[in-house]
Amino acid sequence: MEETPVAVRSLARLFVRIDPPYFVVPRGAKRIGARIAKDFVTFVEGVTLGYNEERGLSLTPAEGLQMILDSNIDPATMFEQYRGFAEQTRTHVVLKEWAGEAGFEDGWKWMTPEFTRWFIWRVLDKPHKIDEFREFKGAPELRKILVEHPNGEPWVFRFVTAFRNFLYPSHAEDVETSQPPQQKIDVS
Repeated sequence: MEETPVAVRSLARLFVRIDPPYFVVPRGAKRIGARIAKDFVTFVEGVTLGYNEERGLSLTPAEGLQMILDSNIDPATMFEQYRGFAEQTRTHVVLKEWAGEAGFEDGWKWMTPEFTRWFIWRVLDKPHKIDEFREFKGAPELRKILVEHPNGEPWVFRFVTAFRNFLYPSHAEDVETSQPPQQKIDVS
């Protein structure tokens, strides 16, 4: 039985609406979340490093993310402007890191604003062991910036949409991403 995009969106919305505490999230989901978080942090570090080298600065990744958000740089434009680097990333992501994961070909179904919001609020700041050789140390400073900056969550929603469209071009319109979720997750 093949899942429809509507059914997957409904499942993702239900998962986010239930908003289970982190300790209830299955270990496999935590591991995948940690890998995604590590890749996101690597992206921010890479952009910051390139900016530092270009301008002779020494910004931290948190300061680099703050700069991106302050500048309101359009993620889709970033993928077009730096297409060569993006293509190298696609080769690395698809062929080396993620292609062997079960369900990778359907990963676009989960690249929604709802899941992205859950990821920011429930995964990004948490350390987790990925496998016997790798771990994600957590990125609370990046999460803090994304949550507190007025452009934080909206920019990440646009980034995820642009990244999904880049990785899965044949599914660019299959997931509703035009509007970010309307409610903030209560973490109190």
